[in-house]
Amino acid sequence: MANLMIKRADPEDAKAELIASIHETLPNAGVQTRSIGDVEQRSLFGALGHELGGYFRTHEPGIFSVTADCSSPRPLRIHCQYVAVGRGAGPSSILYLTRLRHVIPGPVAFKRGTFRSGQFEGEPGVAERLSGIDGIGSAVWRLLQPLVVYGTAVLTIESFAELVPDDDGALFGVVSAPARKTFGLGGYRLDLAAFLEIASTIESALASAPGVVPAATINVALPAGPDAA
Repeated sequence: MANLMIKRADPEDAKAELIASIHETLPNAGVQTRSIGDVEQRSLFGALGHELGGYFRTHEPGIFSVTADCSSPRPLRIHCQYVAVGRGAGPSSILYLTRLRHVIPGPVAFKRGTFRSGQFEGEPGVAERLSGIDGIGSAVWRLLQPLVVYGTAVLTIESFAELVPDDDGALFGVVSAPARKTFGLGGYRLDLAAFLEIASTIESALASAPGVVPAATINVALPAGPDAA
């Protein structure tokens, strides 16, 4: 199983692990990657000093980020922000972004509730239809994890899920902490299968939401991000 934590703070290693993690869910996907930022490898003493200073740390500056794009079975972008972990690096937040096959009349965002619950807010007809999907609140709640733990450091992020109107099909985006491996042990991985399942469920529900129309062309490429060459 791929591990998004890397032993060296090297963007190339991060790219390789991100591709491997995507292929666990989409084995035949053609993936293109790019990165922003370049870091020097820490010395052992430098890494040790950083970890000793990490007690109760709640925020950590990113050292580089890696983005992966693929087009099948739907346009998909994954953006991972990395922080220093010892002499290596680990993901602090992950953006999942895809395009749906419907045009929506206004933005909708998920409001995370108490344990395994929540609802959509925003464009009234769309929000009501999505909130009425059986089990959707629990599924999105589980995906939107706000914490990542590295040793003594507990990092917090502002996780969210939202749908943004676009003439080529609504954009569905999620920002979350990385998922732990099986039984919460080991390193971190993508929760890509859960994201894609939620996207498909939302896409199906949008077909009967008021004010929503099918996109003229399906699977139009995602807009270029700020890190695009």
